[in-house]
Amino acid sequence: MDARPRHKGDAAETPEPPAALARRLVEMSLEGATETDLFVTLCERLSALGVPIDRATIGLDTLHPILLGHRLIWTPEEELFQETYDRAYVAQSEQVWAESPFHYLESRGERKLRQRLDEENPQPAFSVYDDLREEGLRDYLVLLRSLDKDSRFGEIDCVYSSWASRAAEGFSDADIAVIEEVFPAFSLALKQHITADIAQTLVETYLGRDAGRRVLGGRIERGVSESIRAVLWLSDLQGSTKIVDTLPPDELMIFINDYAECIVESVQEQEGQVLKFMGDGILAFFPVGEGSAEELAAACARAVDASDAAFRRVEDLNRQRQASALPTTQCVVALHFGEVLYGNIGSRDRLDFTVIGPSVNELSRMESLARNLDQRIILSTAFADVARGERQPRVVPALVSLGRYALRGVQVPQELYTLER
Repeated sequence: MDARPRHKGDAAETPEPPAALARRLVEMSLEGATETDLFVTLCERLSALGVPIDRATIGLDTLHPILLGHRLIWTPEEELFQETYDRAYVAQSEQVWAESPFHYLESRGERKLRQRLDEENPQPAFSVYDDLREEGLRDYLVLLRSLDKDSRFGEIDCVYSSWASRAAEGFSDADIAVIEEVFPAFSLALKQHITADIAQTLVETYLGRDAGRRVLGGRIERGVSESIRAVLWLSDLQGSTKIVDTLPPDELMIFINDYAECIVESVQEQEGQVLKFMGDGILAFFPVGEGSAEELAAACARAVDASDAAFRRVEDLNRQRQASALPTTQCVVALHFGEVLYGNIGSRDRLDFTVIGPSVNELSRMESLARNLDQRIILSTAFADVARGERQPRVVPALVSLGRYALRGVQVPQELYTLER
């Protein structure tokens, strides 16, 4: 559970009618307020209206490759907390969900549950009641707000909330009416934030971080591109074709994903941008812009560091798989430097945001040749020339020439290199 700072508005203690608060929440969302800001504003201003809230939560599913969802917990005395639910622990999360009042309401098609916590043997009973009693809470309200089915993302179909009070009399009917009057506007404001957050997550997950941001920024027209200089990366798994042909489908997905994780993490931690998965191959680049010779060489150094990290991660993964008598493979990396077109290619309504150009073709030929030369990393002349500009030789190990080779489709034979180890 992560603590998040509280955001108290200057007029947090100034009461305003529920209708005005509802408008404020929608306006805040349109102005870019975060869900934290929205939730804190809601709770503080409901309290200013006299609603005796001592604990409030909202729960949200999400559409994310790692996270299932999260919830925010507000109390008047403490910092706001955020609790996330990881897909890696989906079984535990589903068990907690199945035993919750939220699941109870949703499964029955209901939106509201009210329970006095000082009553004996409440029906239905939930384990959360005992936790709330230990905190001295006496009244508990659960509200759900369903989202329109035509605008849902994945399983995100509802905003879940709970409200609890220590007041001896609990919530009055008027208190509950105020919460219910404002909650739809809060849910709409929250949906605005969720939609934007999910859109960013999806484009960055499927297009890459930089490409995704450019697409969200409006770069969606076919043919729109720019010429950039970059260190280019193409990696592949050695001898994987035979393994792929023999593995059952479920084991194949684990095999490909585990090795991809090794490479992608290594590239991204060195500021590289992963563009495309091609079977078990990965195309990436390290942007350099209009940098100086030292900055260009530093980008080469980051690419080399990424390759070293990828090789280490693959070796660690191989040890784990060997211990379980599972097939293993090795990673082959080709690095090149050149100018490429970076932008949209494809048909009118099906586009890809990627890099194209002669340098990309040369990179592909190099990667194919690396396996024939029995090298796990191979570097172009262009890469070597830029890397030699680095003033700290320790960053890029000494380059070892592999000789000159004719690359298919490339007119002039290229001298290729590997790294001295």
